[in-house]
Amino acid sequence: MVVGTLTGLFVSLLLRFKIRLRHMVLDGILGALAFLLAFLGVWLVPWRNTITYHVGDTIVTSTSNHYQHPELVAFTAAILLPVLNELRRFKTESGR
Repeated sequence: MVVGTLTGLFVSLLLRFKIRLRHMVLDGILGALAFLLAFLGVWLVPWRNTITYHVGDTIVTSTSNHYQHPELVAFTAAILLPVLNELRRFKTESGR
C-alpha cells in the first residue's frame, strides 16, 4: 500500500495535480491489490526453471516449478497500476 501511495503521490506532483487524500488512498489500495494479485498470480502460474552446474566432477541439477522472484513482479505491478490510474486521471481532468 505504501508503494502505491508514494507512486501516486510522485506522479501527482509530476503532473501538477492538487494532492487529495481520496486519491492517495485510492492509489494505495490499487498498489496493494496489484501487489497481492501479481504475487499470487506469479506464484500459481507454472514456470519450469532448471539450473545445471558443475561441482568438481559432479553435475548438479536443480528445478523449480514456479518463478523464483515473484516479489519483483509484484512490486512492478504495485508501481504501474497507480501510475496508470494517475495518467487516466490526467487525461480525464485535462479534457484531452
